[in-house]
Amino acid sequence: VAFQLIDAILFLNIKMLAANLTIRCRGFLHYREATRNLREAFPDATEAQLVAFNDECAICKERMATAKRLPCKHLFHLACLR
Repeated sequence: VAFQLIDAILFLNIKMLAANLTIRCRGFLHYREATRNLREAFPDATEAQLVAFNDECAICKERMATAKRLPCKHLFHLACLR
């Protein structure tokens, strides 16, 4: 079996594809870990806090049924913090 130039090019392309896939998977796993940490790092806002904050998220300007309370006392949707 002869090893030709096209075989080397295909091998290098497959190697680069595998490396890029590995980088993207690691990035996705870091993203998932960061969003999991957001859920655990900030407490849920109470109903009284939501009413006092006027039930509006400062990021998306939509009504908040649930929110996360940051150390600076601001309230945001969990999705908006991502």
